[in-house]
Amino acid sequence: MNLSNKKSFSLIELIVSLFIISLISIYSIYFYKEVFFKNEQLFQDEKTKLELLNFKLFLEKSLNFDKLSYSKQNIYYDNSLLLKNVNKYALKSNNDYVSIDICLEKRVCQELVITK
Repeated sequence: MNLSNKKSFSLIELIVSLFIISLISIYSIYFYKEVFFKNEQLFQDEKTKLELLNFKLFLEKSLNFDKLSYSKQNIYYDNSLLLKNVNKYALKSNNDYVSIDICLEKRVCQELVITK
């Protein structure tokens, strides 16, 4: 093999290596972007679930469901804002327990059951 063939082969190796490295880099960046957005979405969902848990704990302590009111996608307790961005709210009262079916930010829905 002469010197010009060696240079040509080395150049082809370099081009193929750069192509493979660029493909790996592009897919790695895409993967990290997807992981980042998924992580951000999970963080927001967990934060919303924590707000629902705080809401439930507050209601368990107060046990006064007559002061709850729902208007314009907000829940108020004694005319003070308690929860924002409520898309669904249904309160069912029984002798032993109160059931609240609630959805926040169109993503997190739960049924809260509070015993009296």
